[in-house]
Amino acid sequence: SPIAKAMLGKKEGDDFKVRLPKGESEFEILSINYEPLKF
Repeated sequence: SPIAKAMLGKKEGDDFKVRLPKGESEFEILSINYEPLKF
């Protein structure tokens, strides 16, 4: 997805812009949580 691609390499507090069908949007990464996968 365009948002996921734009987030690659970013860290908490980073801003990034994404071009979406309805125009450009700006986002800020507030937190990142890592949780183990359970199978």
